[in-house]
Amino acid sequence: MIKKWIMALSFIVLLGAMTSSLTLADDDDDEYEYKYEKKEKKDKKYKKEHDDEYDDDDEYEKRGYNAPIPTATPWNIWTRDTQIIPAALPFTATGRVGVRDANNHTEEITVVVKEQELFVDANTMATLLNATAVIYPKSQLAEIKNNEVTLFFKSQTNVVYENLQKQPLPATTFMNGYKMYVPLRVITNALGYVFEWDAKAKQFYYYAL
Repeated sequence: MIKKWIMALSFIVLLGAMTSSLTLADDDDDEYEYKYEKKEKKDKKYKKEHDDEYDDDDEYEKRGYNAPIPTATPWNIWTRDTQIIPAALPFTATGRVGVRDANNHTEEITVVVKEQELFVDANTMATLLNATAVIYPKSQLAEIKNNEVTLFFKSQTNVVYENLQKQPLPATTFMNGYKMYVPLRVITNALGYVFEWDAKAKQFYYYAL
C-alpha cells in the first residue's frame, strides 16, 4: 500500500514538474514573441520615419529645390556645357570687326551673329591663331589643327570632334560658299586663346590661355 502511495506521489510530482516546464517554455515563447513584436513595431516605426524622410526628399526634388540655379557663362568662354545660359553678346549685328593681338597688330574679320552666338570663318580664324585649316566643300567638313589639338566640324551640326572626342557646340555650324562658319568662342578656346571685347575701341583683342 505504501509503495502504491509512493508511486502515486512520485507521478504527481513528475506531472507538476512537466507542467511547470511547459509553463516556463510558454513564458519564454511569449517573451520572445513580445520582444519580436516590439522590435517589429520599432522597425516599422523607423521605416515609416525613414520613408517619410525620403518622401520629403522626393517632394523636395519634385518642387525643384535641389535643381541647380542656371548661371550665365561669358560669351567668349566655351564650357562644353549646353545647359548654361550664355551671357549677352558684345554686339548684335553682323559685320566686319577689328581684331588686335598682344603686339597691337590689328586685322579685320567678318563676324556673323546667329543663334545668339558669334560665328567666324574657320579658315580665317585658324590662320590668325597660328593653326592650319582644310575645308572640304563637298562633304562640308572643316579640319582645324595646331600642335595641341585637332578639330573636326561638320556643317549643319551642333557637335565638334576635339582630338577625336565628341563635344557639344552652343550653336549650329554652317557653310557659306566655300567657307565654314563656326562659333568664335569654340574655335578660339579650343586653339588655346581667349577673345575679349574692347568696348571703347569697338574691337576684339586676344591672348593665349
